[in-house]
Order: sequence, then structure tokens, then C-alpha cells
Amino acid sequence: MTQSISSVARLGSKQCSTCPFRNNGLQLGAEKMTEIQAYLLNGTNHLCHSDQSNRTVCVGGRNYQLEIWHRMGMISAPTNEALREAMKSAGQSPKGHI
Repeated sequence: MTQSISSVARLGSKQCSTCPFRNNGLQLGAEKMTEIQAYLLNGTNHLCHSDQSNRTVCVGGRNYQLEIWHRMGMISAPTNEALREAMKSAGQSPKGHI
């Protein structure tokens, strides 16, 4: 499930044990993972499949975003703090995003 960044309430506190971004987590087909990775790289969050309220950003998905954006040189480190600083530098408010 996807949802715009600004409408999601919070980032999960930890990656769940069945996260599809874990090697031993929920196994999704290659086509579905490619679809998820594509929208993650465009800045759309993935919602945690373990949270029935659909208001928690998937930590595994966020970690994937941070790692790729860091490798691309978009953020200085693969951390939420680096993302927050990059957003501020770009004139974007990180409030509600991180």
C-alpha cells in the first residue's frame, strides 16, 4: 500500500520481524518488490504491513530509501537526520515527513 509522505502519521520505531525488506521476512515476488522500490525512490513511503491503522511508515522501506539516496549523493549519510538536513537545505519542511 502506498500513501503520500505528508499524510502518514509516523515512522515506525523499528523494523518488524516479518518486514519484506528483511532477508527472512515476508517474501514478495520480484515484480512486486520492483514496484515498491520504484515508488520508494520517487519519495513515496511504503506503509508497514503489520500496522492495521495504515498510519505507520515501513522502517525497512525507509532504510532502503536512505541507503539508495546516500549512494546517489542526495544525502550525506543513510540516516533520517541526514534526510532532515537535506530537506531543510532544499527549502522543504521535514515536519510530517520524518
